[in-house]
Amino acid sequence: MAERTYDRMAPIYERLTDLYSFGCVPRAKREQLTHIRPGMRVLYVGLGPGSAALAAAQIGADVAGIDLSARMIDIASKRFAVAGQQADLRCDDLFAFQPDKPYDAVVANFLLDCFDDQRRPSVVDRLRGFLVAGGTLLITDTGRPRGSRVAKAWWYGYQGVAYSTTWVQGITPWLPIMDLGAYLNDAGFTVEDNTLFRPWRRGPALFESIVGIKA
Repeated sequence: MAERTYDRMAPIYERLTDLYSFGCVPRAKREQLTHIRPGMRVLYVGLGPGSAALAAAQIGADVAGIDLSARMIDIASKRFAVAGQQADLRCDDLFAFQPDKPYDAVVANFLLDCFDDQRRPSVVDRLRGFLVAGGTLLITDTGRPRGSRVAKAWWYGYQGVAYSTTWVQGITPWLPIMDLGAYLNDAGFTVEDNTLFRPWRRGPALFESIVGIKA
């Protein structure tokens, strides 16, 4: 099961993604923080080891997080304890999770790529249900190939290597191509921002962050 794989990967997960992404993933997480303000109730879905959620807590957000991996939750909980921060962190499935009240912002990084084309719209709808009216949905994922033929070939080659590993382990479908803007528009969000992340200034866009506001 996917959660067992993530349990095994938990201690090195962030180091691997940060290195493999040429620093794009940490940059995307820092960009997301600009949309989070003190006092906001923020839910991280697919929490992982919790560094992004901890950064949100440290700027004054009221943080909650869920993840299928118990090991990820354990690592994140210890990280919050060491930093002297508090959060409501639970090992739970996003379709089973029932919050007491909606959140001002929901963050879902590298979550949509775990679902096939047919299920992704229902995932976005579920995330939307966690938000207050006017709430913010923040997503970072691999998105879709863009730019010139060379840039698109780079995307396919790079993501093909990454997804071949996760596909073999049953974590993701094979090389998902995701139009994040279309998913959010179809779910009734207004897209406020869309940022592409490249390994170098004029390099191919390998990751995408999108910000949607719930109507």
